[in-house]
Amino acid sequence: MGDFQYSDERVFISSGNPLAVVLIEIVSCGSPEDLLKGIRRCAMTVKEAVGLFKYHLQANHKKRTIESHRLLPDKFNALYAGRKLEEVTPDEIFHFLETLSGNLSKATRRLRYAQMKAFYNFIIDRCSLNWRNPCNTTLLSISFFTPFRVAATSWSIRFGSP
Repeated sequence: MGDFQYSDERVFISSGNPLAVVLIEIVSCGSPEDLLKGIRRCAMTVKEAVGLFKYHLQANHKKRTIESHRLLPDKFNALYAGRKLEEVTPDEIFHFLETLSGNLSKATRRLRYAQMKAFYNFIIDRCSLNWRNPCNTTLLSISFFTPFRVAATSWSIRFGSP
């Protein structure tokens, strides 16, 4: 498998790739067979998820993208650091985004919503979580709605006789 790192009854199993870390919790100790029976998957905290997302950004994106995405995860982490990621409700995400971008332009509000949605999509995809992105709820998608652009048509108006 990989190397083990023990910390507060949690074990991080790594295969060398920091994005392929599996977080498990030791439920019971004893023989190796008992240990394998007692392992269950832990819920990821917001702090762990933000750290994983930031590492991904630093490893795979340009400097300007990292700077653009820096504000949202930091503020989200400051507010919800100790909580489990799946415990943060869509209502709380809505109030967080409203507080963060309430006085800003619509384009910036949509950008912050898109960044939050990308954060959750990344965590759900990379950690193989079997739950729905809370940013896909009706409340959030309508509040940070991106209007469809209608293609301009060319009209020719003629005055007088042809």
